[in-house]
Amino acid sequence: MIVDLKLTSGDADWHQEGWCYGHNNDVMYPDTNAGQKEIKKACELLCPVQTECLNSALERDERWGVWGGTTERERERIRRKAKART
Repeated sequence: MIVDLKLTSGDADWHQEGWCYGHNNDVMYPDTNAGQKEIKKACELLCPVQTECLNSALERDERWGVWGGTTERERERIRRKAKART
């Protein structure tokens, strides 16, 4: 997945288009690696706003849960790589 860190989430209406919209919040905060993998796969296959979600999580420095098909550790790696490029 290519992430454009310069994109902004802009209008928050995108979230209503997400696969997870309307699900119990616990779904996006799995407590096991297997749960994270399952949610990440659902994001990749079912979510039409995965990029917007990821960009929003990066902008807000979201530290918990699966956002845009990424885990906390994956988002931290994206942040570090982006910082190293600047």
